[in-house]
Amino acid sequence: MPRFSDEDEFLEWKHHPLTEMWLQYLKDYRMQLAQLWASGEPLGPEVQATATTLTDMIEMDYEGIREFYRKEDEEDEDHSATRQGSGEA
Repeated sequence: MPRFSDEDEFLEWKHHPLTEMWLQYLKDYRMQLAQLWASGEPLGPEVQATATTLTDMIEMDYEGIREFYRKEDEEDEDHSATRQGSGEA
């Protein structure tokens, strides 16, 4: 699975014009949801979850991505050790 090799590569991706356009779309979408909420429009839990996810995507940083994959790698190692200990291959 492809991953950023380091923070410089992540920053290069994050500041690429296509990435900036995508992030602007996410910001605009989040702003639209905020304006609906501010106007008194009832927003269900799904819309609230969408707004939270948009914020997470907009604000993602290299450390957060690195931590995600570190945990994923640890879980893979734990599962592999469990399979080996039970005789599964």
